[in-house]
Amino acid sequence: MFVVDKIARCIQRYQDFEKMFQSHQGVRQAIGALWLELVRLCTKVMEYHSSRFRYLLGSFDRVFGDILTSIDARCAEADHAAAAAHMKEAKEIRERFLQEAHEQDIHRLRAWLAPASVDEDLERYRAEYLPGSLDWVIQNPQFTAWEQSTSSDSLLIFGPPGSGKSTLAAHLVHHLRDAHPDSTVLYFFCDYNDSSKNTSLSVRSTLLAQLLRSNHAVANQLSDIYRRSDGLKANSIIDDSDALREIINDCESLRERIFIIVDAEDECGKGFLASSIEPWVSDPPVKWLFTSRSDYSITNKVSVDLTLSTPFIREYTERRVHKIPHLADSDLGTSVVSRVTEGAEGLWLYARLMMDEIANAPSRELVDQYLQSLPRDLAGVYTRIMQTREMQMTEDERQFAGHLFLWLDISNVLPGFLSCEYDRLPYCILELVFRYVNKGNPVFDAVALARKLGAPLIQVHKQGSTYELDFLHRSAYQYLAESHWLPLEELPLILHPQKRKSLHRGILAMWYFTDCSDSLEDLQTLREETFYSRWHLTSERHFEMHYGLLKAFKYPLSRLISTDESEPTFKQILPMIRQLGEFLESEKCLLWVESATLINYSGDFPELLRNVQSMIQEDTGHECYNFECCGVEIQKFRQQCRIFFHNWAYVILQTTDWGNRLNKMPLTRHHHVEAEKNDEVFSISLTFEKPQGFDENKIATAMLRIGEASSATFQNALSTMPSDRPRHLMGLGVCHMCGLVASRTTLMHQKRHAYSCAAAGSNQLKATIHRRAKPREPSDLRNDKSGSSHKD
Repeated sequence: MFVVDKIARCIQRYQDFEKMFQSHQGVRQAIGALWLELVRLCTKVMEYHSSRFRYLLGSFDRVFGDILTSIDARCAEADHAAAAAHMKEAKEIRERFLQEAHEQDIHRLRAWLAPASVDEDLERYRAEYLPGSLDWVIQNPQFTAWEQSTSSDSLLIFGPPGSGKSTLAAHLVHHLRDAHPDSTVLYFFCDYNDSSKNTSLSVRSTLLAQLLRSNHAVANQLSDIYRRSDGLKANSIIDDSDALREIINDCESLRERIFIIVDAEDECGKGFLASSIEPWVSDPPVKWLFTSRSDYSITNKVSVDLTLSTPFIREYTERRVHKIPHLADSDLGTSVVSRVTEGAEGLWLYARLMMDEIANAPSRELVDQYLQSLPRDLAGVYTRIMQTREMQMTEDERQFAGHLFLWLDISNVLPGFLSCEYDRLPYCILELVFRYVNKGNPVFDAVALARKLGAPLIQVHKQGSTYELDFLHRSAYQYLAESHWLPLEELPLILHPQKRKSLHRGILAMWYFTDCSDSLEDLQTLREETFYSRWHLTSERHFEMHYGLLKAFKYPLSRLISTDESEPTFKQILPMIRQLGEFLESEKCLLWVESATLINYSGDFPELLRNVQSMIQEDTGHECYNFECCGVEIQKFRQQCRIFFHNWAYVILQTTDWGNRLNKMPLTRHHHVEAEKNDEVFSISLTFEKPQGFDENKIATAMLRIGEASSATFQNALSTMPSDRPRHLMGLGVCHMCGLVASRTTLMHQKRHAYSCAAAGSNQLKATIHRRAKPREPSDLRNDKSGSSHKD
């Protein structure tokens, strides 16, 4: 019985071991040896009991003692193997836990740093590189000395817009990675028109995020800085303290040289270049390379002038001419090389665009005509291209093109807190614009039509399952943004609407809120959804159309008084201001009001009140002008605006507590009202006095009913809100990737936050984000050889 019981215990115990340690070879081998001994024991027992002479074999212990001893030894071996396997598994679990914790720390640090989305810039500029065109820079003695030296130093490469600085920077990133695989290469592309790429904080945060991505060992040093910060995002602790230098010096795993390339440094905050190239004694050495439009008078640097690339531009034009059959090996081809090279003055973009135009010329006579009237600058090149393209368009295509360029230059539509990047037009707005031009009917292929009408100045990029429109070059964006300042006779026909783009956009936005089925469907969805889920269902179209309308109602009609062409201009805008005024006095405007109310009340966004109050402020500012000389129509339009926005402001103040909250905060033009002087603080009296004639105004009373219904839902949501969810979090959201608590609008529209989260390997943030920005102050494109661009 003792042997049987022992065998039963062994089988039960080690069968469990087999299941627990299936992946461990040592445990399986030890248990297999044990099963063999048990089989040998069973065989011996059967032989013993089946023999008639077993009493001659001796006692049971003497016969089976050695087998039982062997079984005990095999059991001990299996136990030892299982213990070792258990310790190994525990170690692996602990290591996996530590690895996951480390990855979470890195994810949290990246979200905290909120790096700018420069990876996309790198690939876009790299795609513009022409093989061999930049070899002269790499072979330049100053660059070679900078690249090969083993000490910390800096190099400045300068040249005017269009000379290829950004393309060069992207090419050098790849060159340094290939030539120095053991070194770390960091990079940043500054952009004056992008709030996430024009501050020294953005540069340093992005460089730190790239360093963290390439070497996770820096997480320990960066965590110390993270713990010293007091915000959800990297703040002045990164900007004020030299965190980058501190981490590089303290991280033991960084031993090879570190190359840092900053493109368009002059578009970043003042003092960044000077503060970055101060004597930096570090191990490993840090080597800075900056590109800029001008040569800074600073010490401790060497510089390379990109305007010296004329011989290489000549080689480029010669290769292009050689590929054109009717120009190759001809006197005309020689003239093309000479004239285009001379006109380019070191600008690669100028040479590229002009050669594209010449290659598409249908006759030698037209090529000769191009050479006789070469544009003086990039602005002239853009004008020439657009005039040539519009001559090839039908009248309907010109209408489509005019509205395409109206909305592509969207820099002054959205306010600053929604504007993250400068020039991307999302597909939903493109499709909407084309549908409006096509009398409410969709076109066959909006993307193909945009490519045809916008080439070569507009590029269409595929973003996941949708598309976005981008400019060929930053100077093209600047040209379009400032085109409304140019004389009408100098503008291509398709850019004439730019003179009154705010009104044209307002008419399209009015159509969206009255005759477009999409707006009604979006409103129905907002009505049906729960209170808390309304904010994330907000269509991208709403923000574009909402602010398009507001900008139209702010149109500076008083400027017509001081212009010589005020009468014909007034006749052109008269139908548009009549339509906008009638819109405010009809029930059609209520769909706009209700959509804005549902979105802003559900998110507790007082920006709605600020926008409405700013409209009243704009109206007050216009009262000092004598509108009689512009006709009764302008007076009527201003009166319609005054009544509507006073009534709307009263409704908001009656149905929310935003008035009390905003009275405690300064209101600045920099963030909420576009004006000539930014950061000018102005005050608005937020009173609860009922406007005259409010009760008799059907539109006003309807707005009040909408406001009261939304307010009741809002108050009910507050009463049922969990006690651990403060009131001030009503307007906030949480990123599903990193847990960042921020403005819901920020999470929806800040592309750099989405990039920082996506880089960590998650795809749960569903907000669609597009780029916007504000243009620079107007400049004289006619006298600026560079085309007044802020960016290469």
